Amino acid sequence: MQRYEKYKDSGVEWVGEIPVGWEVKKFKYIYDLVTDKNSSELNLPKIGLENIESGTGKFIASHSIFEGEGIHFKVNDILFGKLRPYLAKVYLAQFEGKAVGDFYVFRCKDRMEAKYSFNLILSKLFIDLTNSSTFGSKMPRVAWDVVANFEIACPSAMEQTTIANYLDRKTAEIDQLIAQKERLVALYEEEKTALINQTVTQGINPKATLKESSIEWLGEIPEHWGVVSLKWVSKIYSGGTPDKSNTDYWFNGTIPWLNSGTVNQFIITKPSEYITENGFQNSSAKWIDNNSLVIALAGQGKTKGMAALVTFKTTCNQSLGIIKVNASINSRYLLYYLRKNYLNIRGLAGEGKRDGLNLEMIGSISIPLFDKQEQTAIVQHIETETARINAKITQTQKIIALQKEYRTALISEVVTGKVKVT
Repeated sequence: MQRYEKYKDSGVEWVGEIPVGWEVKKFKYIYDLVTDKNSSELNLPKIGLENIESGTGKFIASHSIFEGEGIHFKVNDILFGKLRPYLAKVYLAQFEGKAVGDFYVFRCKDRMEAKYSFNLILSKLFIDLTNSSTFGSKMPRVAWDVVANFEIACPSAMEQTTIANYLDRKTAEIDQLIAQKERLVALYEEEKTALINQTVTQGINPKATLKESSIEWLGEIPEHWGVVSLKWVSKIYSGGTPDKSNTDYWFNGTIPWLNSGTVNQFIITKPSEYITENGFQNSSAKWIDNNSLVIALAGQGKTKGMAALVTFKTTCNQSLGIIKVNASINSRYLLYYLRKNYLNIRGLAGEGKRDGLNLEMIGSISIPLFDKQEQTAIVQHIETETARINAKITQTQKIIALQKEYRTALISEVVTGKVKVT
């Protein structure tokens, strides 16, 4: 991209050189801080920080609820998230409404164009400048006195319009490319899920003759497969938790111990905490062998019904069911199968959020039973194919990150006059 023909020193360290013809002005002289909470309309929509996408200024349609009246903003006002400014919550208002107090509302004065101003305030340089004033704060909020005295490089009104129109067009192009790549990632994830779901219930031989399993979860399975309840091919039990108020059970512990949240890891490679020998002996905690599975019995979030594989000898709490398979079952195959049926397993507890699973329910789960060598081949196929798909996902995500970086850099370069647009 071209640069301007001539530049001059702005006299401001963070601004640097600016094109000849541009001026440097303090923020408070080109923008008003809107604090009015009154309006003739009683039912104006409310906007919270959650309604604005970080770094893009896109409005996320949802109903925001907050106490108090909120700041009355109008079309073309600029909302700037003063809480944690590094989040870059900036919005050019497209409708009239009320903003939560964690926003500043800026209104352009004469000669300042709203779309240009939005891009200026969204630029990385402005965000970094505001954020640097809050370092060390537990709940960082940039102060108006700080923002008011920022010195800003300002082009002419006509050039602001040119810049705003250019950025409208270019950021729309970049956003479209990003959206296409994000959709591609979603398709890759769908491919991976479909691969696992198909393979764990029908194997890797596409020509295999199928039969009806008579189990709703399973559907059709290869003719040479059988079906069995999990309790007949495994030992199922639960763990325990030493008294949390007794430091003798926890301080300087050496015995690994897992809490329920570890099931979200898929493959568990380290303990949540350690308990002491005394804590182990005075609780219902039990040893779990390496290569066993654990499954969450309770939890109001997504944890309940989730299974994971343990890669070391450990103990766990009473909200985890332990599945120690016998020699006929490949643990990794069973893990993929249980993960595939997460919603079905979770549903065994009923519809209530507080309803928990129990060991009897886990034991009743129907699973395919067939030669362990074939189970191992299925696992190898799944892991080879998912690694291939994951490589594509990683590469696509890198492209998305680069596009986002380019978008951010482009805005900063243009609004500060480092490059010229026509």
